[in-house]
Amino acid sequence: LHFEEHHIQAAVYGNLSWYPVEGDTSISAAPDVFVVLGRNQERMRSYAQVHQGNQPPDVVFETASPSNTVEEMYEKREWYARYGVKEYYWINHQQDEVTVFIHVEEKG
Repeated sequence: LHFEEHHIQAAVYGNLSWYPVEGDTSISAAPDVFVVLGRNQERMRSYAQVHQGNQPPDVVFETASPSNTVEEMYEKREWYARYGVKEYYWINHQQDEVTVFIHVEEKG
């Protein structure tokens, strides 16, 4: 609703493989849900970043399962940040908490 009211395009995908590096399918992730701002929603089998204007997802949502470790969720956060994700929401239903990570570019 917020996007609609402010005329912001946003594509939302769930459990879709994302390939951030052109030509290297060994580097991939399948976030539970991710949002790409400035793009129209379209049907696709995977999100090959090179075919989407080289735009990474802006926001990723992951729901932790009982088998996920804290270390694993932090590793995911680092991986997502490395490939350009700006916000990462880690939803932990076991502990009724949501952890939000905002990636801030360092200026040097």
